[in-house]
Amino acid sequence: MNIAAIVGDTISERATSVVAAASVTSPAWLPSLDTVSVFAAKWTPILGASWLIVQIAVKIWEAAHKDHDK
Repeated sequence: MNIAAIVGDTISERATSVVAAASVTSPAWLPSLDTVSVFAAKWTPILGASWLIVQIAVKIWEAAHKDHDK
């Protein structure tokens, strides 16, 4: 017996089985997801602003050096 025979052959049966399994096991992984979400909420704006600063600095540097090359 293979996994398709247990879960079902159609896409909707497989999707339903995955959702059901995730909901049954959610108490085990939900605290970890909450921790990751809080971490991401704190660090994503900082990392995004830092990356924006890097991009601006590179464009300024390229523009400054482009004039020197001419």
